[in-house]
Amino acid sequence: MAPIEEATLRPILYYEFLQGHSARAAADNICAAFKGNVVHYSTVSRWLKRLESGDTTFGDRPRSGRAKGKMGVISEVPAEECEKEGRGKRKEERWRMKSEQKDYGFNLEFLKRFLNILRILFPGFCSITFALFLALLFLSFLEEYVIYHVGLIPSRFYKVLGEKNIGEFKSVAFTSVGIVTAQAFIKSTKTYMSNVLSISWRQLLCRALHALYFSGINFYRLNLEPGTTDNPDQRMTQDVERLCSVTGEIFAKVIIAPFVIAYYSYRAYTNAGWVGPTGVFFLFLVSTIVNKLLMSPIVKKVFEQEKREGDFRFKHMQIRVNSESLAFHGSSILEARKTNEKLDVLLKIQQQKFNRQYFLDLAVSFFDYIGSIASYLILSVPIFAGNYDHLNSAGLAALISENAFVCIYLIFSFSSLVDLSPKVVDIAGMTHRVAELVEELNSVRDRNPSSWIGEDCWSLLHPSSSSSSDPPIPIYDIGKLSVAVPSRSQVLIKELDLQIKLKSNILIMGPSSCGKTSLLRTLRGLWPRYSGSLKCQLPVTPRHILFMPQRPFFTDGSLLDQVIYPLQDRGNGVQWYDESLIESLQLVDLLPLVDRIGGLRTPVSWNWYEVLTPGEMQRLCFVRLFYHRPRLGLLDEVTSAISEDLEAVLFRRCQDLGITLVTVGHRRSLRAHHDLVLALDGHGGWTLQSLPSLG
Repeated sequence: MAPIEEATLRPILYYEFLQGHSARAAADNICAAFKGNVVHYSTVSRWLKRLESGDTTFGDRPRSGRAKGKMGVISEVPAEECEKEGRGKRKEERWRMKSEQKDYGFNLEFLKRFLNILRILFPGFCSITFALFLALLFLSFLEEYVIYHVGLIPSRFYKVLGEKNIGEFKSVAFTSVGIVTAQAFIKSTKTYMSNVLSISWRQLLCRALHALYFSGINFYRLNLEPGTTDNPDQRMTQDVERLCSVTGEIFAKVIIAPFVIAYYSYRAYTNAGWVGPTGVFFLFLVSTIVNKLLMSPIVKKVFEQEKREGDFRFKHMQIRVNSESLAFHGSSILEARKTNEKLDVLLKIQQQKFNRQYFLDLAVSFFDYIGSIASYLILSVPIFAGNYDHLNSAGLAALISENAFVCIYLIFSFSSLVDLSPKVVDIAGMTHRVAELVEELNSVRDRNPSSWIGEDCWSLLHPSSSSSSDPPIPIYDIGKLSVAVPSRSQVLIKELDLQIKLKSNILIMGPSSCGKTSLLRTLRGLWPRYSGSLKCQLPVTPRHILFMPQRPFFTDGSLLDQVIYPLQDRGNGVQWYDESLIESLQLVDLLPLVDRIGGLRTPVSWNWYEVLTPGEMQRLCFVRLFYHRPRLGLLDEVTSAISEDLEAVLFRRCQDLGITLVTVGHRRSLRAHHDLVLALDGHGGWTLQSLPSLG
């Protein structure tokens, strides 16, 4: 059979790429579908490598300053733009290769990252967390002191029972009950303090991450730019919680362990000679070396498992959010297969982790049990050497009990450190994930220094009124502006010259994926300028410039919270605007929603996306626009689910309020409400035409 044409092959290859198939599997699937040898493996491999690098243009590679557009149509591109595109792709490729070389193990990198996180957990010597940690440390030392006396209780009973001294027996029994009661109280208080410290740590770490995540538009760029950080939501919630809880559980133990070991080593030396501490140290050294060799591979699997857990959870969230669309498509079988694939990958990684953990658990259990035998082997040396022949049976039993406790507890102290290996593995994996998120957020901030993204705080509930006497000054002055996709430097609009002035509504039209929304992103500062100049004369705040994106956003809270967003209802000054809000809600036919909820300020627990229809969402966004009354509103496909009759009413209302509009849309009915139309051709070209004056 003849080879398949590339125009037909490329979309099929893109589908295979999205499915995550290898080059060999993709080639076999295509040949099986066309029932013949229609494509060679090398061709599929070459195209998949190109797609992996981020190039999804499906055009030929640029040569001699010429490049192909999306559908293979030749368009003139300056040589410097081709060079910029090449640099962008090389930069992305280096970034991808760097991410593949990451070493997530129990190593020096882990220690550096853990120390950086500790600086967040302990902001200063006068901080609450430092005070809580000192209290926890004091309780840990006090607990060890009480444990020592608990360990001596059997030897005291052996002595008084052997001597048949009933008076001394009553005293020992009464003292023992008091010691055990104190131990129970200290242990419970220590656990409580550890939990409180974990909560305080989580608050500090989450707030530090939130400060970076919500700094400017880092949360947007983190998902826009190619990087190594997967599932930032999981890292800031589940991973931080596990890191803080496990660290709070073992941190004090690790701190006091050297002091406990030093004391019991001294006691073992005085009771059993040099054989006591030397034998225990040798046993611990061997167990440490074995566990270190077994731990490092598990850390990588813990890191990878958490990543796959996030992917699996995200898939289920995707099904829940888009359940109605999936029901319309009838794609339950397909999505079940995709979800099961995510599950299978997760379980495969989890099984690999358990396979490696089995040998670690085996080593930990072996050294735990061998330690109990080693204590008696150590005690046998001085006993068989005759060092205690002068003692009677009761005294020897008491001495053996005391010495056994000292040696066993020394071994237990070492074994406790060995038993912490699985928890240290979890801490290492979580530390890599959380610290990597911090590093990536800092990197995003450094690569994209903040510009005019918006004011840090806005006055609440004082919408500005647009005066009819405002001169038509340019709000945006755009000169030779080229717009490109940041991660791939794919030029969408070339050398745009435009002035956006007050009282001059502009309609942006063009085919899908031609750069309409991309232009709004650039105006907002979400995307950097590829080339050219862009000046804005007004601050980007709800009073002056309000963006209404294609997908409306509704936060949690009351109906009033949705209307005044992104401002916040603090419970003062809102009543003055109730009448105008009710009027706007009536205009868009959403007044029944107020009755259904029970009032503008009535708190609701539901998800607004599940309650409102697409048309209601768009109408509510217009109520938000009418409330803020900005000088300029930039609207992206905000009437696609609204009838043309209501659309005309809404745009007339914007004109009455003096709101200048820049609208992205496809409907020809929108022309009646605008003065200029900016038409994009999908290949970088554009035209600007005048429309009849508004009536």
